[in-house]
Amino acid sequence: MGTKIRHLPGGIVLRKDLLGALRVIDLGHALAGPFSTTLLADFGADVIKVERPGHGDAMRDLGPKSATGPAWWKSVARNKRSIGLDWKNPKSRPVFEKLVRSSHVLVENFRPGVMERNSLGPDVLHRWNSDLVILRISGYGQTGPYVSRPGFGKAGEAMSGLCDLTGFPDGAPTYPGFPMADATTGLMGAFSIMMVLYGIATGACKGQIIDLPLYETPLRLIDYHIPVRTGTDVFPKRNGNRQPMGFAVSGTYKTKDGKWVTHSAATSATAKRLVALVGGEAWANDLRFSTMEGICAHDEEIDKRMAEWMGRRSADEIIKAFNDAQAVAAYIYDVDDILKDPHIAARQNIVSIEGEPCKVVNVVPHLSDTPGRIKWLGRTNVGEDTEEILRDVLGLDDRAIQELIETGAAGSGESTAAAASAD
Repeated sequence: MGTKIRHLPGGIVLRKDLLGALRVIDLGHALAGPFSTTLLADFGADVIKVERPGHGDAMRDLGPKSATGPAWWKSVARNKRSIGLDWKNPKSRPVFEKLVRSSHVLVENFRPGVMERNSLGPDVLHRWNSDLVILRISGYGQTGPYVSRPGFGKAGEAMSGLCDLTGFPDGAPTYPGFPMADATTGLMGAFSIMMVLYGIATGACKGQIIDLPLYETPLRLIDYHIPVRTGTDVFPKRNGNRQPMGFAVSGTYKTKDGKWVTHSAATSATAKRLVALVGGEAWANDLRFSTMEGICAHDEEIDKRMAEWMGRRSADEIIKAFNDAQAVAAYIYDVDDILKDPHIAARQNIVSIEGEPCKVVNVVPHLSDTPGRIKWLGRTNVGEDTEEILRDVLGLDDRAIQELIETGAAGSGESTAAAASAD
């Protein structure tokens, strides 16, 4: 892995690649499972992406293509080694077993039962490696009456209540502009993996199964709708660009120069400054706006005044006025705004990789002593690292490797034709 090790006081060892000692088997396909392993790979984990020879991850077929492969794939598969291995082929079974025995984590997001039907359920995997952490992402989980339903991120977002809370009151429920359930479930998956690994390291547990449905992560992240509905008489509903329960002042408005600006005032002090900014001295001294409760009770009046106020000013004038008043406002960025923003550039949030036309979002979060890094983008072809993994990781000789490739149990660097089946 090329890790640089530095000793610190107290016997702590610091690695350049924080997770450089961690090996992860990525059996996932678009998108939640692979995103969880990408987050680990960003911090040095040796993620071995298992793809069926000639097919590969379904992400390879999604979205526009760059000169070196699908643009989105290049980011979501970055820092991973690709092995072309048909894990359903009986001849690959000894290889897959050896890979499991030499790894710490396995991630899959097939429909419940797929692994078991191929005699690779958790009981078998834990017989091979009792400390293996198994992350199982699915539409509705491994138990319950919906267990056999197919599920994707949009279904999870709908079931969580997210869509019902997003959009305008007189319009249809709205989805976010990115695969929120998949991405946040990947993040929750990476978090859960690290918790179990900590438990193993401290002797609190052995390897275990993480059952993570796509709808549960947004359900947990929304957080407020369940206690509010069950503990009060309030029924949270979508409220356009304003908070669904009206406990904060916010909105999005078109400016004089045709741009869009959003604002938010979640604290009493900020809300009072905002009211004074758009309403002048009359509103600043109006007893209706003396408390946060009073301000929120008149949010429709404030919303109308704000629309008029912003409509008479340019976006730059609005941002300056808010900043001067110590209130919060921001431009609504499109992707080109992101690419030219000086703050984003200063923090190196967008990076280029040598030999790749695609720029990608840099590693998040920023760690002071053990920052992650992007070593390469997603492999262009399935199995570009097959021979290296079989030889260097699993110890197979050239003859055994050639036999696996000739029988179709493994593949080495061929281009892909179709996405892998979820079954």
